[in-house]
Amino acid sequence: MQLRSLGEYTIIRTMMGGGVTNLYLASHARHGRVVVRCLKPALHGHKRLYRNFFSGGEILAQLHHPLIVRFIEMGTWQDMPFMVLEYVESRNLRELLGMRSPLLASHRLQILRKQAEALAYVHSEGFLHLDYKPENILIRNDASVVLIDFDLAMPRPARPLRIRSVPGTPAYLAPELLGRNQLDQRADVYAFGVAAYELFSGHKPFDGESEEELRRATLNPRLEARSLRLNDPAIHAGIDEVILKCLAKDPDRRYPEVSMIVRDLERLR
Repeated sequence: MQLRSLGEYTIIRTMMGGGVTNLYLASHARHGRVVVRCLKPALHGHKRLYRNFFSGGEILAQLHHPLIVRFIEMGTWQDMPFMVLEYVESRNLRELLGMRSPLLASHRLQILRKQAEALAYVHSEGFLHLDYKPENILIRNDASVVLIDFDLAMPRPARPLRIRSVPGTPAYLAPELLGRNQLDQRADVYAFGVAAYELFSGHKPFDGESEEELRRATLNPRLEARSLRLNDPAIHAGIDEVILKCLAKDPDRRYPEVSMIVRDLERLR
C-alpha cells in the first residue's frame, strides 16, 4: 500500500531508499519539506536493525552542525519505526562520481575539506560514524557537504575495541576491522581515505571482482594504495600525501585524529 501520510507529515513522493529503509519527501506545517525515513516493513522484526535505527537517531539528535543532516524527530507510527530529517536539495557523492560531474572537478579540495570537518566534528562529540562512504555524503549545488546515515554510529571508545560483528560496507572497512575485528576512530579515517581516493580518481584504491578478492587486497600488507599522481600529475602532492596516509594498512601509520587531516588540508592552497 502506498504511504500517503504519516501523522502530521504529508507524503509528497517516494525517494530512492537504502538497503533497510524507505525514504519519502514529505511536508509539515511547521518544518516545511522534510525527509521521512522508515524501516522497511519486512525488517521490523529484525532486532539488530531495529536497534541500530533508533540508536543512530539518538546519536544524530545530539549532533548540531551545518555539515551534519539535521534531526527533527523519530518514533513509531502504526508500529512502523520512522525518523524525520531535514530535506537537503542535493545529490550524493556516489551519484556525482557516476555522472563525472563538473561540480566535483572544480571543487574537489573544498569538498574534501568539508568532508573532513564533518567527520572531525562527529569524533569531537564522542562518536564514530562507521558507515562513511560516498552514498552517505550529500553535495549541494554550491559544493557544500552534508553527512547522513548514522544507523551504524556508536560512542567513540577510549581505546581500541574488539567487536563481534564488523559494521559497514566492505570496500570501506579498515584492515584491522576485517582481520581482527578491532575498532577505534582510525577505522573512520581509513573509510574517509577510500572516499577521498574516489573523489580524486573515480575509483577505489583497492578493489576486486568479489567480496573475498577485495578482502584479500585490503588485508595484504604489501599492497599499498598507488599514488594518485601516477594517473593525474595535476593533483597537489599534499593532497596525495594526506589521502595515502589515511589509507595506510597499519593503523599506527594513519592519522590518529581526523582533526589532523583538517589541519593538513587547510595548509594546502
